[in-house]
Amino acid sequence: MFISISLPISLKKSIVFFAVAMLCISLGTQSAYSSPTEDKRQKAERLAREIDANGAKISQMAEKYNKIRIELSDIKNSVTSAQAQLDSAKVQNDEVKARVQKRAVTMYSDSSKKEDHFSQEVDSKRKAQYVEIATGNDSATIRQLEITQETVKERKAELEKQLASVTAQEKSLAEQKKAIEDANKAQQALLNQTRGELAALVAQQRAARDRTQNTTTKTSNANHSLPGNLPAPSPRAAIAIEYARQQLGKPYKYAASGPNSFDCSGLTMRAWGAAGVSMPHYSGAQYSMFPKVPIDQLQPGDLVFRGPGGSDHVSLYIGNGMVITAPQTGDVVKIASVGRTSGASRPG
Repeated sequence: MFISISLPISLKKSIVFFAVAMLCISLGTQSAYSSPTEDKRQKAERLAREIDANGAKISQMAEKYNKIRIELSDIKNSVTSAQAQLDSAKVQNDEVKARVQKRAVTMYSDSSKKEDHFSQEVDSKRKAQYVEIATGNDSATIRQLEITQETVKERKAELEKQLASVTAQEKSLAEQKKAIEDANKAQQALLNQTRGELAALVAQQRAARDRTQNTTTKTSNANHSLPGNLPAPSPRAAIAIEYARQQLGKPYKYAASGPNSFDCSGLTMRAWGAAGVSMPHYSGAQYSMFPKVPIDQLQPGDLVFRGPGGSDHVSLYIGNGMVITAPQTGDVVKIASVGRTSGASRPG
């Protein structure tokens, strides 16, 4: 049974005021207690996301840089070849002209001797006839050589333009890389300035994330061992996987291909190179040169890619949804989950 109790208005106001005051004190105390921790949590999460995002950008740029290095090498070889063609055409041209000149002089001299009793000099018209007879097919050869020289010169000039363009791209990538790395250093410095509570929080979050993504545990990092119950690879794939396993724990380094550090395509290139399969140091080229494999049919040793045409990243599949990868700046060669992919290929 509900009993209604009538209280004076002044007492009711006092009770309401007291309740509101206590609520405000309670909320204020709670806010003062939880807000710094939450701020630290948010700050740590934001910095970690930005550092990871920048690391991923650098990893993608490394693959673009690898592609440009291949293009630069090809163009430089073409320029060298064009110059060799020019040099050869010039030598041939000089030889033909010298032969023509020698022949003309000989014919002219012989003719002059025969006609000494008629005249002291052969007239200019006769000289022109001698030259025309002497040159004959050689004139056509000279013209053809000159045309060849002009064509090769034009080709070389175009190649040098391409060389300048690709060199400028290489420089631009280097500048972008430095800017991102500088930003990462500044952000990392902020993380390093945090107190123990924030540092512990970041470590816990990263550890939880790594466990969720099946990244390498402390035990596997220490022993450089693979997870158990992996499917059996083919003989050559086993060699590639074993090479990659031996690199676990080594640092990621922009455009590196061992032996002490790797980028993603440098690791896969060396791993399959150990198994006798040659491939370029660029993920996009590795993707295009081997048979494609559906993601649901992956086998140990397959290459798994991210980005258009595999241009952003590549890793080595070992089975059970896991890969060995050199992910990004600030990280190491490790075992991780396959994650998002844009395709896969099978070297052997």
